[in-house]
Amino acid sequence: MLGLLLSVLFGCGPSQPCADGDCDDDDALPDLPCGGADLKTDDNNCGECGNACEISLVDTPYAAGGCEDGECGLQWELCVPQGHDTCAEVCASRERTCRAQGCGGRTGLVFASFAFSGGCFPSDGSSARVISEMTGSCEEQIPWPEDSEIPDGDILEVMCCCE
Repeated sequence: MLGLLLSVLFGCGPSQPCADGDCDDDDALPDLPCGGADLKTDDNNCGECGNACEISLVDTPYAAGGCEDGECGLQWELCVPQGHDTCAEVCASRERTCRAQGCGGRTGLVFASFAFSGGCFPSDGSSARVISEMTGSCEEQIPWPEDSEIPDGDILEVMCCCE
């Protein structure tokens, strides 16, 4: 009895509902894994049940790493201070490879943040703000602004899409 109750509650087993309520073999709904999750797009069940994708810059327009075609997407590389010329160089310095437009259609993001705010993560409550989005190749020059355009006390950092 407990097994029947669990199968009804959790949609497991052979007693699945039918599309039109009148069951025959042609219209029975399939036994879906992970409570009906779409394994191609579900961030908590990506490719298989329980495989959760880590998403960087979650709850921002720059989120990256979600489930795409059953695989977790690419992540933003941690913030790197001004001093590199391209995202290819940034990724290589971390022994990774740059992926053009691989993080939500972007190759890199340039941030300005107050020097002691804790980094360039706009979703963590810091004062960080994106001042430039890069959507070109990995060899594109990082668009660092002129010193005169940077408010006093701010530092510049870049995040690049690396794999």
